[in-house]
Amino acid sequence: MDLFAFSHARNQFKNLITLQELARASNGSVFYYPDFQAAQHGLKFQNELYHVLTRQTAWEGVFRVRVSNGWREVISMGNLTIKQKTKDLIIGPTMDQDKAICYEIEKDDTFKPANP
Repeated sequence: MDLFAFSHARNQFKNLITLQELARASNGSVFYYPDFQAAQHGLKFQNELYHVLTRQTAWEGVFRVRVSNGWREVISMGNLTIKQKTKDLIIGPTMDQDKAICYEIEKDDTFKPANP
């Protein structure tokens, strides 16, 4: 779900933090137009809406990240869900050219090889 939010007055309260969770859970984006004026922001909104509606989208991208002994996962970032039981199955509800997922790994200093 992509969310387009508009406000027509400065300092008008919008609870986008709560609404962004809907977009995050479905791997969507939030587009916010503060103090929206059609003459000033209309073309930007038109181009972003057109891009969202015409881009190629894959539904439910699923992949695994596994590392060799001596390496460990540090952090994963992006609009993704990691299956709780496996810890290596990554699920992206929708995938398109605008999405990026970062999976950081590093060498594990506590690892001792069996045969040095």
